Amino acid sequence: MIGDKIKKIRKFRGYTQKQLGLLCGYKINSADVMIAKYETGDRIPGRKTIEKLAAVLDVPVSLFDCNIKENIGVSELGDLLLWLDEFGTSVNFLFENDKISVIVENPKFNEYLCMWHEKTQEYKDGKISLYEYSNWKYTIMPLILGGKEQKEENT
Repeated sequence: MIGDKIKKIRKFRGYTQKQLGLLCGYKINSADVMIAKYETGDRIPGRKTIEKLAAVLDVPVSLFDCNIKENIGVSELGDLLLWLDEFGTSVNFLFENDKISVIVENPKFNEYLCMWHEKTQEYKDGKISLYEYSNWKYTIMPLILGGKEQKEENT
């Protein structure tokens, strides 16, 4: 749900609902109310609001377009595999005892999975902080999945 993403990223960035609402251009007496409604799902933000939220939270707009849940369910995973197959990506299965491995023959998808595994391992090993790991998930990962080049910073 988009509201869960807004809330998680807002908290990660250290904003209150009122602060985020004000930065998005809402009036002081309704700023926190509007953000609360988005976070609870009482209201669904329109495209322009999503663009404002993404800009303020410093994440790609595509992060809010993704419908994959944080704790992905069986039906969502099944949908992903079916869509990969539908678009010509080779999806194979390896059966071992009571486990099934999914083999996806798509270089971009596989590159992303390797990067995700690497970052997860770095976090588990204490090489990067939760902040660094979360920042990667919320900023770099959507760029990779969306096929956009990461902007290089001039230092």
